[in-house]
Amino acid sequence: MAMDRGARGGGGSFTLPSIFGLGRTRTGDGEEAAAAAASRAALERQLEVYPWLLSNSRPRVPEPTDLWSQLAARQRLTLAARRAQRLFPSADYPFPAQFVEDTAATAPLVLGLLNRPGNEDGGGAAAGLAAGNGLSAAAAEAERLQPLMTRGLAERFAAGAVALRRRHGLVVELGLPGLASGDELAAAAASGHADSAVAAALAKRTSATAVHITFGPHPVPPGYARQDWFGFLTLHVPAEDAEFESQPRQKRVLQAAMDAGAYVRATVRVDWPVELAVRDARSGLLRLRDRRPFFHMQLVTPHFTPYDEVFEPIRGAEKYDRGWRLKFDWRVADVDHLVEADRRRAASAEEKD
Repeated sequence: MAMDRGARGGGGSFTLPSIFGLGRTRTGDGEEAAAAAASRAALERQLEVYPWLLSNSRPRVPEPTDLWSQLAARQRLTLAARRAQRLFPSADYPFPAQFVEDTAATAPLVLGLLNRPGNEDGGGAAAGLAAGNGLSAAAAEAERLQPLMTRGLAERFAAGAVALRRRHGLVVELGLPGLASGDELAAAAASGHADSAVAAALAKRTSATAVHITFGPHPVPPGYARQDWFGFLTLHVPAEDAEFESQPRQKRVLQAAMDAGAYVRATVRVDWPVELAVRDARSGLLRLRDRRPFFHMQLVTPHFTPYDEVFEPIRGAEKYDRGWRLKFDWRVADVDHLVEADRRRAASAEEKD
């Protein structure tokens, strides 16, 4: 029986069945990969309206890499933590150890609040708030976030969430892989109480990286000047006291600022993966999934004076004292250096002017 020359490899071509996945299929795989990359790039551009860093985003504030800068940062942290401990004079609140535990309980609640934010299109708590109080969707969403966030940070996330939904029909969902899903974090946020196992796991992976203390009246009155000391202290003092004259006088200026009150900002790094899922607002279809190995948060106290009671007793069911705890809650003032980067840009622009 005669055979075609191509079957013997003698100058023709023999097309293999498509099940072998060669030839045209390989080209198709490349096209699919290119299309997927283009789709992801388009989604990432849409996400630029929302203030969350992706795994391929550049850090907003670069961390020190050389040994000297790292040692200097560690020394500032040590000195600042010692001074902050004087503001929390209780053996039941060792700083920063207890602060880290407080942060580990706050972080999952904040992530839960950011999950699938509601507005006038999608319902939810923000939609009800907006309808009942005549607020815009962004204002209502910011108000929903403010129990755990400062106003400025809440407004940034609220505006981003509303813009993401209105412009692109997308919502975000944040989870802690291996620890809590987005739905579980949202449920905890709704209850106002973090799961104890989640908080305990995060506490083991959370470390303070910076502490900054501001002394002086708040809000700052007209006619006051700002002084920055040692990289971790800020003083707001009357302008006539801002010029250095002598060491004893400077000590008096410092004491007067301390008597006027203080607030503390502390930054932590949470070395637990955080996952962002971007979904279609109406169908819930997953459009993008992105994971980072860690995230940063900065928390701040309210302003308080040396004459304010900052602790209250912890009482059990038997009504006897079981120690002391802070009367106030730390609130999240920054996430992944979002606010800090804005501040640095503004300062740089002022210097150029």
